[in-house]
Amino acid sequence: MSELHDRVAVLLARGFGVGCSPVAPGTVGTAVAVPLVCLQLVLSIEVFLVFVLIFVLGAVYVASVAEKQMDGTDDPSIVVDEMAGFLIAMAFVPLTVWSMLAGFVLFRAFDIFKPPPVNTVERKFSGGLGIVGDDLVAGLMTNVLLQLAIRSNIFSWH
Repeated sequence: MSELHDRVAVLLARGFGVGCSPVAPGTVGTAVAVPLVCLQLVLSIEVFLVFVLIFVLGAVYVASVAEKQMDGTDDPSIVVDEMAGFLIAMAFVPLTVWSMLAGFVLFRAFDIFKPPPVNTVERKFSGGLGIVGDDLVAGLMTNVLLQLAIRSNIFSWH
């Protein structure tokens, strides 16, 4: 591919530069995804699902290209995986300040500590799928816990 293509992929993988944050780039990358999560408030369910699917597939692609440009490593500056994972974490969760905060904390905890099966995905897959896959599983685990909490009225989300 062309040099411009590779540079654009790295820029996207780094969340337009937020991944270069000297402090907690993954957390900053997750925070940048908050407005993307809020799109579900204005888009139809079908359009939001298509958006998430395209975002996730694009994340796998740009993470793969970026990894090759960064000497084959899952560089901490690649944050598109956190963005994709947080989209999954908050999909179809009633959005309130409290649900967003709970989702953010849970997602970051799963992403940082990588309990099974998050760590399994990270070990079993390589390239863009390995970079993004563990975050997708962390996002799914977060979503399930949030859905259970909401449906069982453990927390008052209003």
